[in-house]
Amino acid sequence: MVKVLSPILFASAVLAAGCQVKPYAPPPQKADVETVEIKLSDFHGRPEATAIVSGRLTSSAAQLVDAEQTREGNVIYVAVMEQTPRGAALLPDLTLSPQYQTRIQLDLLGLTPGTYTVSVNDVLAELEVPSIQATASNGNIASANPDTGELTNALIPIEDTPYGRPAVTEP
Repeated sequence: MVKVLSPILFASAVLAAGCQVKPYAPPPQKADVETVEIKLSDFHGRPEATAIVSGRLTSSAAQLVDAEQTREGNVIYVAVMEQTPRGAALLPDLTLSPQYQTRIQLDLLGLTPGTYTVSVNDVLAELEVPSIQATASNGNIASANPDTGELTNALIPIEDTPYGRPAVTEP
């Protein structure tokens, strides 16, 4: 009797475990976007752009997840997504939902100077990519700062090392 009862108990335990609610998060959905503002900056002559996105979440439990960027021609598409934990109550009136503001660094790699459209969840903004501002250099770093040579020598010890040349000894 004990041998027959053990497989039945094991099978019922497996069935009970399979019927439990799984604690997974539903797939992300597009967040509500109200405004998009593009800020241009310059990093050593290279243009950088940031999209400042504002909107509302669908619930107080929702959280923004990483934005995704794609590009087709002169349009940069940005998908701002939110994820709500399973079982969270969604608010029926979005004017009561919490506001958010996020900054998204736009990928300008490979873009030629010109005008582009940024579409963040179908809210459009315009981006003007300026040309790269190159600076001329004569290649002599020490000429810009006369103390550079002394600093370099102080940081790189000249001694017998397994990777350097051996020290010269005088007879």
